[in-house]
Amino acid sequence: MILKSKQLKAMNIILYLIFTSCILLTIAGCGTEMGKSFEYVFTGKTGTPPPRTIDATKAQFKNDKALIIGKSTALDIQNVMGSPTEIQKKSGKKIYVYLKSVETSGVSVDVGTNYIAKYTVSSNGRLASKDYKASPMNNPLLQ
Repeated sequence: MILKSKQLKAMNIILYLIFTSCILLTIAGCGTEMGKSFEYVFTGKTGTPPPRTIDATKAQFKNDKALIIGKSTALDIQNVMGSPTEIQKKSGKKIYVYLKSVETSGVSVDVGTNYIAKYTVSSNGRLASKDYKASPMNNPLLQ
C-alpha cells in the first residue's frame, strides 16, 4: 500500500498531536502523587523528602517533653531547647521559635523540610502553648 502525499501529511500531523499531548500530560501529571516520580526524573532530584507531619516535627524536638504547659518558664525553655532561632512578641506574649532543617540530596534542597516548633510564654511567664509545623525548604509561601 503506497500512501499519497496528503495522507502522509495527515498522518504526520496526527502523530505529532499525539506525541505533543503525551508530553504535556506527563508534565501536567508532575503535580499529582503519581507524577512525583517524573518530577525527580526531569529535575535531577534524588531521595525522598523527609516526612512533613506534626508527629515528625515532634520527633525532631523530642527533648521538649520536659516542658509542661502552665508550669515551665521561659528560662526552662531555653535550658531544655537552647537558644531560639527567633523570639517574637505578640499581644503581651513571647513566642520562642526553634527551627531544624533536614536536607535531601539532589540538585536543589527544596525537597528538604523545615521543622518549626513555637513555644508561647504568657504574660505571667509560664508556657502557654506548644505549636509544631513542617514545611518544604526554600518556599517562603509555605512558611
